[in-house]
Amino acid sequence: MRLTLPILSAAVLIFALLPAHSRPLLPSSEVTFSKACRDRDTDPERLIQLCEAALEEGTGSLSQRLDAMDALAWAYSNIGKDAQAQQLFEEMLALAPRSVDAMNGLGWIAWDADVFDDAVVHFEKALKVTYSAESLAGAASSRYGADLADLEETLVALEAAHAIDPDYNWPLREMGWILQRADQHSRAEAAFRRNLEIDAEDINGLLGLSRALRDQDQYEDALEVINRALELRPGELVHLYERGLNLYYLDRDRVALGVAKQIVESYPEEDEGYVLMARVLHARGQGDAAVNVLQNYVGDIGRSRWANYWLVEVLQWNDRHAEALTVLEQIETDYDPASYHYDDMYESAIELKDLARARIAVDAMLAQDSSDAEVVYYDAVLLAHDRQFDRAETRAQEAVSLGYAKDDMDDFFGVLAESGEFVRMIQFRVRLNDAAKASQD
Repeated sequence: MRLTLPILSAAVLIFALLPAHSRPLLPSSEVTFSKACRDRDTDPERLIQLCEAALEEGTGSLSQRLDAMDALAWAYSNIGKDAQAQQLFEEMLALAPRSVDAMNGLGWIAWDADVFDDAVVHFEKALKVTYSAESLAGAASSRYGADLADLEETLVALEAAHAIDPDYNWPLREMGWILQRADQHSRAEAAFRRNLEIDAEDINGLLGLSRALRDQDQYEDALEVINRALELRPGELVHLYERGLNLYYLDRDRVALGVAKQIVESYPEEDEGYVLMARVLHARGQGDAAVNVLQNYVGDIGRSRWANYWLVEVLQWNDRHAEALTVLEQIETDYDPASYHYDDMYESAIELKDLARARIAVDAMLAQDSSDAEVVYYDAVLLAHDRQFDRAETRAQEAVSLGYAKDDMDDFFGVLAESGEFVRMIQFRVRLNDAAKASQD
């Protein structure tokens, strides 16, 4: 059954890889390797030793052997060795073609790798053998990830999985994460709270609840929740970062900076501490220091795309747009651009009046989504810069009809004013206001 967390931090993996020292594998002569393996009551590395010894003995029934293989596969998965886990699940299927554990195991391996189409196949095969909560939950989440089901269909299926086994909390937690990613934070909060009613010490569920609360600006409550997670698992990177963010949003900059330094000291190769430190320093009015933190960090080879985009953000906060564009160019060379890449490019290019680069950015965004109201507005601004005023007005009107706020058009009207098009500007404002009144009548 799916019990591992979707987010495994470096600390968890390091713990899993600690040597087993010299204590004997078996607690007593009355316990066999097979039983100790199938009990699964130890850390992953030690469990691997126990299960491999059990399988080498070759004793026990087929059912016991399959159980040992399943335990070994999950032990491998829990230390990041999914290839070995997948091989074991495939061997289980060869021995027992109707093994639901093997089918579900292959489903979870594919799910963890975001190969949702494959995951759907494995989970739905398992459902044809036994209609279980785990298989139904895995299939529901995978179908959503593969764009084979919409949000509400997925939530219904996850509720059904939970109804099959009310003690199985994973469907509720997954509902929370799906709703959180869909920006339905109050519904996500409710799902995470239901999950925690079943397992109050679910670390991943506490993280999810903290994020859902933070995204509703409930920073004090979010901080209380994430502090609970840190009590249960001290020093966890993802939870320290979440704590730091809540402190940052509460304007407790001194404490947040302390958390950032703690993360950098404990996890010097991870992005979160440097990003948090830069954000806090900027909030304290130390913009240059904030930039320096991230410039020094991303200057090393192999830093993540995420850290580079945060450098762009901090440079833009400090009106260092030429440098921001340079970093964006480097990102295009080193990584696949993020969905917001060209939005960042437009922001800096338009500030520098680099209209050629701004046009590249807008055309790229229009290719992604030609009906995005904000991008259509950007197009109108650039057309006005090019003195194509009639087309610019048409595009600006389209942007408003798509949902762009008519009160947020200062850039557009500013270009008209700079171009001496005062009469046009006044007439267009009047038309926008008349259209707004007509829509209210």
